[in-house]
Amino acid sequence: RPARSSGQNGASDLAPLHFGVLLATQPFFADLARAVGTAILGSDEVDTNDLRRRMSRTWGTRGAVDRSVQANVKTMRSIGVLHGEPTSSSSTRTRRDVKDPETAAWLIACVLVSRAAGSIDGHDVPATPELFAFDLTTAIPRVSPWLTRHTEGGNRLVFDLL
Repeated sequence: RPARSSGQNGASDLAPLHFGVLLATQPFFADLARAVGTAILGSDEVDTNDLRRRMSRTWGTRGAVDRSVQANVKTMRSIGVLHGEPTSSSSTRTRRDVKDPETAAWLIACVLVSRAAGSIDGHDVPATPELFAFDLTTAIPRVSPWLTRHTEGGNRLVFDLL
């Protein structure tokens, strides 16, 4: 189990753990997190109506998709990775520092599980759309319960899922 990362005011920040669990276990949430991360690339704001359009391209144009986008945006707001007024379709990203190396490894592993991938280039991690709200420490352990870190030829840093 990853240690709790330190949030604002020294309080324990469970947001990365909750977010990681949802990424790894809920495909719709993972796809939405990718859509949010992609939409936020140029700014810190995203519109729920735009997310509905993006998600309907993959999941279909059903009322359930619209309701699921709305519910998952509300969940992201509740976790604290997005901020917005309850009646507004506009949300802004909330940046969260993840200083604990084990928690950072956990989040990377959750991304790999959500993508059904065995590894990721370490240089791609900071730009991973699913992790739009998290600034991860670069001090990822060589071996964690979920992930291994190694260097390949040409100093290519790789994280492998265990």
